[in-house]
Amino acid sequence: NNNIATASVSGNTVTVKSGTTAGKATITVTSAEASNYNEKSATYTATVNNGTISLSATPYNGTYDGKAHNALTNVSANPGDAKIEYSINGRTYNTTMPTITNVSSFTVTIKASKVGYKTQTRTETVKVSRAEGKLKLSATSGTITYPSNTTFTVSGNTGTLSVSSNNNNIATASVSGNTVTVKSGTTAGKATITVTSAEASNYNEKSATYTATVNNGTISLSATPYTGTYDGKAHNAITKVTVTPSDAKIEYSTDGTNYSTTMPTITNTSSFTVTVRASKAGYKTQSTTQTVKVNKAAGTLTLSATSGTINYPNSTTFTVSGNTGSITASSSNTKVATVTVSGNTVTVKSVGVGSATITVKSASNTNYNEK
Repeated sequence: NNNIATASVSGNTVTVKSGTTAGKATITVTSAEASNYNEKSATYTATVNNGTISLSATPYNGTYDGKAHNALTNVSANPGDAKIEYSINGRTYNTTMPTITNVSSFTVTIKASKVGYKTQTRTETVKVSRAEGKLKLSATSGTITYPSNTTFTVSGNTGTLSVSSNNNNIATASVSGNTVTVKSGTTAGKATITVTSAEASNYNEKSATYTATVNNGTISLSATPYTGTYDGKAHNAITKVTVTPSDAKIEYSTDGTNYSTTMPTITNTSSFTVTVRASKAGYKTQSTTQTVKVNKAAGTLTLSATSGTINYPNSTTFTVSGNTGSITASSSNTKVATVTVSGNTVTVKSVGVGSATITVKSASNTNYNEK
């Protein structure tokens, strides 16, 4: 069987050459008939085995970079002219090298074959791992005064964006498209805004942070204190309060410690301070202290008569009305006349000939000046 082995003779040496088919072949050596001898044969059994192919390959194992890579590198076979084929399902083979681009992992079987050799195969696992995610913030910090907002943009992200704040009382965050809006909260301080590009087919999750510094807003507050003259009526201690924002809470204190939303009033002559306090969540509390004052009114009194003549030793009287204080009376010349007061009646008693001026006074008191 020449497919298994062939034979040739040179001198007394027989050379047996293996064929491409494994098996046993019988080599018959014959000494031809000669003058004195008959033909003679002897046999040699040649067992032929297929040769062994040496096969090696390095599987690709890398990180996603957007490029197509040969699934196997450094493929080598010995003998070098062996036929190399590839399969990704272990059944269908072809000579085209498979490639890998996106994140995945699969096996590739390499087959090396050549006539006269045992076909050789090996299976390798090929892998592309996720690359590090990417994103870039247009800013990494900012300052906001309540109730303002600020924005920054995100670029180069490799996955879907999401945002979160580590303290929603200080600042909240939302994302629309590639724009992140940071809204100041009612508490002053620093909040960390974390922007995340989600894990995607070929990329791992990636995060970056933005530091939001939030300041409380400023309330504008003004107050006009009451200043007037006693008129017997109760007046609001503060006549006008102007505040922005207009819905700030207004409170009043007359001792600087205890506050109430009830407006204090002033009636009688006095002077005191009122502290007006304006507060609202998200704003610095603002206060202003004003001095409220009611001055004494002019005293009043009316005499029933302003002059009179008395014949000694007689007396005369007149009455006082509308007086705002206690009544006293005095004479400018007690050698001419003396005076006494009883209730609202003034009695003038003659003493000697002449003229005297009788002065009647309504005394100063809490709310009225002397008259």
